[in-house]
Amino acid sequence: ELVQQLARMTLRSKGVALLVTSRVSPPEPLAALQVEPLSREGSLGLLEAELGASVPEEVAAWIYERARGNPLFTLEYLRHLARQGHLWNDGNRWHWRPPLKGEVPLTIEALIEQALKRAAREGAAAIAARAVLPLEAEKAVWAHVAALSPEALELEEHRLEAAGVLRGGEFAHPLYREVALQSLDPEQYRQLARRALEALEPAPPEAQVLVCLVEAARLPAQESRERLELAAA
Repeated sequence: ELVQQLARMTLRSKGVALLVTSRVSPPEPLAALQVEPLSREGSLGLLEAELGASVPEEVAAWIYERARGNPLFTLEYLRHLARQGHLWNDGNRWHWRPPLKGEVPLTIEALIEQALKRAAREGAAAIAARAVLPLEAEKAVWAHVAALSPEALELEEHRLEAAGVLRGGEFAHPLYREVALQSLDPEQYRQLARRALEALEPAPPEAQVLVCLVEAARLPAQESRERLELAAA
């Protein structure tokens, strides 16, 4: 209500613009403009400005691969590496030791979990199914795995887009999918993976995705073997 009141007030003025930043779609009469991710060069510039020095090329590449140009995530990954002792300065230059695994910093995970929990009040099934499925999965497959009608899925997708969780039918950021998968309990993941394999039967996904689904589905040994042989072929 406050945002709408401020926006209406600007209509009586000349040469006034109102800029509101938000992780969700703004209310009327504001027009939504999606901020584009930083480029590799922009991400490097942000890291160097934060450190006040040049950044090892391997560090910049490692962070960009995970943060995908999100400024907040970029800085949080940098702080995470420094806190964990993977990035340190000996007084002359920065040194780098890559982590053994690409864990998500707790600060980023908490932010994403909060966003997913808010959105999951109405769209939990759509979020879980979208996280399990490969990116190229069609809407009909998504609806089947989520156990929703096409009309219900369309409504949930619209709500999740407005909440900033999805964009164009995909997660707004790859880390959203990673955190969403981590939040699934094993039995829920098993059921979703089985429905995904069933729905994708006519057009199996790429081998890496198929292997993950077979593993999560915990199928009988012979069926798992057949599907893995298909993936290997």
